[in-house]
Amino acid sequence: MKKKVLSCLLALSMSAALLAGCGSSSSDSKSSDDSKKTEEKADTTKALSATDYNFEPDYYFNTFNTNSLKDKPRQGIKTFKSADEVVYEDITYDELIDLFQKEGTYMIALCGSWCHNTRAMTPSLTKYAKENGIDTIYTYDFNLDDNENGNTFIRMSDGSENAGVNYNYMYGEVVKQYLTNIDDWIEFPSTTERAISYTNAKGETETVGRIQQPIAFIYNKDNTTNYSDKEDNADKYPVMYAFEQMVERDKDGLYTKEYDEEGNEVTDKNGDPVKHYCTKKYNAQMKKMFDFINDNNIEFTEYSKEDFVRENYPALKDAEKVNIKTVTYRQFAWLLQQDGNAIYMVGGPYDEATQNEIADVNAKAVKNDVNVYLWDPYVDGKISEDDWGYKNTGDIMKSDSINFMYTTLIENSLTNLTTEEFENGADGASLTYKNDAGEEKTVPVIKSPFVFSFNKDATDEDGISAPITAYSEKADTLDAVFSAYADGIAK
Repeated sequence: MKKKVLSCLLALSMSAALLAGCGSSSSDSKSSDDSKKTEEKADTTKALSATDYNFEPDYYFNTFNTNSLKDKPRQGIKTFKSADEVVYEDITYDELIDLFQKEGTYMIALCGSWCHNTRAMTPSLTKYAKENGIDTIYTYDFNLDDNENGNTFIRMSDGSENAGVNYNYMYGEVVKQYLTNIDDWIEFPSTTERAISYTNAKGETETVGRIQQPIAFIYNKDNTTNYSDKEDNADKYPVMYAFEQMVERDKDGLYTKEYDEEGNEVTDKNGDPVKHYCTKKYNAQMKKMFDFINDNNIEFTEYSKEDFVRENYPALKDAEKVNIKTVTYRQFAWLLQQDGNAIYMVGGPYDEATQNEIADVNAKAVKNDVNVYLWDPYVDGKISEDDWGYKNTGDIMKSDSINFMYTTLIENSLTNLTTEEFENGADGASLTYKNDAGEEKTVPVIKSPFVFSFNKDATDEDGISAPITAYSEKADTLDAVFSAYADGIAK
């Protein structure tokens, strides 16, 4: 049988069923973090919305380590030794598009904790970033819900069977409009069989290069120098340098596996995967990117999420202080599972009612010295519809293909969610679906803006779980939300 060493996502592309292999876990594996959590009493008074609490290092430390530890057959070790090592900062899709249009130079990684290749890359990337004075790498994940089964992975060609294929134009537009020279840096450019095809807003088929996750790259939209070894006559080369190599990582180091022509793992006489360790070679290749940075005296620009909020919500443009903090779906879902109290707002810049209320929410947040986490139910910030002319909705409450992302939030966290329209039986105020057990369920649909205080361990007077401790659908009821939050951290 012919053998060859393949990168993880190349092997995955050979069989749709193998996509679950990226970040998959053993049924008999338990992470030490999960076990510890079941033994410790919840810290119900923790202030997750405290203005001096930056949740991102904890988010990355927890999600990466949880996935790494439970993936015992492949990894079984931590990604991060400490949250202090984290240099990643997650951004939403509309923030990613905004960043691509900003002046300056940025380091970006397309990656996610669900993917074992990302977890393998991260310690090396973090180490070199820290050593070279780089404190922030902006991350975006083309897997919309960070689930290890890859069902919402949008870097898929037309005809794929996963839910994410309905949004593959989000990937396509990123490459076509902004990463215009990415073909010079990746294993599967647009001229290869493994390129990605998608249908644009005009109904035409487009083909772009297949970027593997993870990839780390240096981006400047105005760069005019071709730093690749490929001949190119473009006017701009926004991708100045990119590093895309797929490896695994266990206690012995970084390695690649062998796969046969059908994409099956090659095993040794004991039935174990054949591994080729390549730690020194891999790190040497990655170090070249940082040598490039130093040799060219590259200085990185800070991307400001606060500026994004000010620019997209005119009522906050001249606010003395902004305590509205955007979060991705992945971060929102994670925060809802953490001990303590927080205040959340559901809405987006495309929504007039959110625009009208956000100044009041921010003013009360500043007055009470708390952050309000803003989550947008549109996976694309509605950019695809409003700016590019696509007809498909990115609202997870309205999309038949990905509304499970919304119902998962309700089943796992927002268990006592209700709205005034839902209580009154208004048209469009509910969503009916079948859960994993095949039972038909009807849940409320959130109408933006929706502001609520939350503590996953809160109960009502009868001792029944009631994690949403107060909610507001109108500006004149906001005080109840902030009062409930204050009561929660004071108990």
